[in-house]
Amino acid sequence: MSPEEKMRASAARYVRHGEQVHAVIGAQTKNPYLVVLVGFWYLLFNRYRMIVVTSERIAVLDADKVSFKRPRAVLYEHHRDTQLGPAAGRFWHKADFGDETLYVHRRFFNEIAKADLAVLG
Repeated sequence: MSPEEKMRASAARYVRHGEQVHAVIGAQTKNPYLVVLVGFWYLLFNRYRMIVVTSERIAVLDADKVSFKRPRAVLYEHHRDTQLGPAAGRFWHKADFGDETLYVHRRFFNEIAKADLAVLG
């Protein structure tokens, strides 16, 4: 089972009845380049998020402090017509979600494109 499939499986309990999952995206709350400056202390300040894009909404889930693979709760939701991309950046994409800025790694850029394609039709 791939990491993306594991993420979809763990997010399944936060998906409402009748919703189809279009994309699952891992993200973090602090600038990833700060780890170079603060090292281990970065783990104290950073939080991981899982962005679940469904046919009805975009749900941002709180996850573990060390991984985005195990969600704990829905933090907030956005309208489905919200675009996440286009993903830009060599390694990280910076996305603003209301009061929170999230950083998405390059490995999820295809998921962002899939989510936006579902909006544009």
